[in-house]
Amino acid sequence: MLKNSKKTVKKAYDKLDIKVGYDQKNSFVYTSVKFGESEEPVRQFVRIGERELTFLTLSPKSVGSSEIDSVCNEILGLNYNMIMGSFDIDREDGEVHFRSTVALDGSKASTEVVKRHILLGFSSIRQFQKEVWQKHCGSDGKNDRRDEGKDPMFK
Repeated sequence: MLKNSKKTVKKAYDKLDIKVGYDQKNSFVYTSVKFGESEEPVRQFVRIGERELTFLTLSPKSVGSSEIDSVCNEILGLNYNMIMGSFDIDREDGEVHFRSTVALDGSKASTEVVKRHILLGFSSIRQFQKEVWQKHCGSDGKNDRRDEGKDPMFK
């Protein structure tokens, strides 16, 4: 099942003309996409499990400690109206990400379903950046976390 899911995920990214890497040990596909000249890259990875695909799309910047409470309240409101997926924030380091999941229930996910989740993650984080980030953090938030090395994706 993992091998088929990996192929489906890679095929969906190929259809979107996005290059990906694969972490064999931790079983996830990862990528980084820059949407505009002035924008920081948005990172995304898909954890491939036996029964699910979990899509995680990270905001390029962390929320500063003084803005965490107001951003948490905003995220609660966003999640209340979400049909698919949710935003999360790590209160310790201010990392914001969007998560969605595809349950496999013994069958493989179609390339189109995977593609929709990829696009959902990117569009949700971009919308978050435009609406919530600018409202609460302006353009002077903490720097991005690319070099922190907490996750193999950031190495």
